Amino acid sequence: MARENSGEFQYSSEYELCDERFYHADEFNRDAEIGLNKRDSYESGGEEEEISSAKRTARKNAMAKVAAAANSSKKYSRKDTRQRKQTEAVGKAAGKAAVTLKTAAITMAAVMSIATVAVAHEHIFPDGWQITVAPTCQCEGEHILVCADCERVVEREIMPIIGHMAGDWIVQTKADCSHEGVEIKLCTMCQLEMERKQTGFGDHIAGSWITDVLKTCTVDGHRHRECTVCGTVMEEETVEASHTEVKDAAVAADCTHTGLTEGSHCSECNAVLVKQQTVPITHTEVTVKGYAETCTKSGLTDGIKCSLCGTVITEQKTIPASHKEKTVSGYPKTCTDAGLTDGKECSVCGATIEEQRRIPPSHNEYTVKGYPATCTDFGLEDGIYCRDCGAVIQQQLDIQPTGHKEASWPYVEPTCISAGQSGGRYCSKCGEVFEPNETIPATPNGHDWTTGHDDAGMEYRYCRYCGEYAT
Repeated sequence: MARENSGEFQYSSEYELCDERFYHADEFNRDAEIGLNKRDSYESGGEEEEISSAKRTARKNAMAKVAAAANSSKKYSRKDTRQRKQTEAVGKAAGKAAVTLKTAAITMAAVMSIATVAVAHEHIFPDGWQITVAPTCQCEGEHILVCADCERVVEREIMPIIGHMAGDWIVQTKADCSHEGVEIKLCTMCQLEMERKQTGFGDHIAGSWITDVLKTCTVDGHRHRECTVCGTVMEEETVEASHTEVKDAAVAADCTHTGLTEGSHCSECNAVLVKQQTVPITHTEVTVKGYAETCTKSGLTDGIKCSLCGTVITEQKTIPASHKEKTVSGYPKTCTDAGLTDGKECSVCGATIEEQRRIPPSHNEYTVKGYPATCTDFGLEDGIYCRDCGAVIQQQLDIQPTGHKEASWPYVEPTCISAGQSGGRYCSKCGEVFEPNETIPATPNGHDWTTGHDDAGMEYRYCRYCGEYAT
């Protein structure tokens, strides 16, 4: 498991370079010396141009002690026990000057203050803090304030360690069917491993298809796929038999040769897959213009022929000469005056195509129905009249009565069991009765006797109507 960032700098020999990045003792001493020189120059009022060599040497020694104290103060804030021991050693070395860490800081402030007053200069920092050494996940950084006027480094500050920052999970070992996967998180700055986890086994990884039985045009084949890691058969299938189709190009027809449609066949067994069909001869048609007929001269229809071989595709036909007909109107006949039919003539040459005919005068007849005569009443014949002028073409005449046609009902003799009829006369045409036909009631003694014999041959008498025996 990766080391977690505890918020404290973990010291080791590989991190000692962090200290080398931003401790510039020479630059610090130079700035302090410049400040002191300016202060002396200000106090002397310009009378002394140089400071004695001994005095300069003393100042350098004092500034070296101040710088050593300041450096030890910075290191004390970053290092562990080993660093604090180094700081104490620096303090002891500066003991003769009675300089402690606190005194060194005060002395440094005093020097800076004196230098500032001496030159009567106000620093300006339009750019603000400038980073000289960027902090990382394991090393502190540094930023400074630089006067834009005198270009002097006025102040330095330590920038704290950022600490490790874990990135996204990264696949270190990809999982497959036989191995568990591993993912890790690294620090985005120093790539230190910070976290690790196992992701379990993965799926089989299918390889390419392996042919077991090669398919042909008529026999099915077989193939399978194996896992590229463990060799497990993951998939298998039948490869249906099929032809390897090759196109047979179409052949265009022309006016002298038939063509062929596109077809196909199998390149392995030469079986015909799509049969080529014959395309009929195709002529390149052009129209042969005809001309119109006239009243006396025949014309000719348009025709069609092949522009390449001259074959006649549609023959030109003769259009007989003909007149351009127009109608010559006639007029209708009346009951007393003749009429005239419509005629036809040519509108171009005036020739008569159809003569006008005379229509004789005649009535527009209609019949008025009469009625027949009866035995005693007159009848009336049919009459004919003109619808247009009302003339009587055939007068209706009376029909004389036809008279009765006498007929008789038959006489019926009454019997002992049935009535009879007296008979009578009537008209067979109109049904008028001249003498009524009356009923004659049945007569009880009106037997009609006849003689018969029984089985013994004895004679007896009986009525043939009612069957009564006579004694």
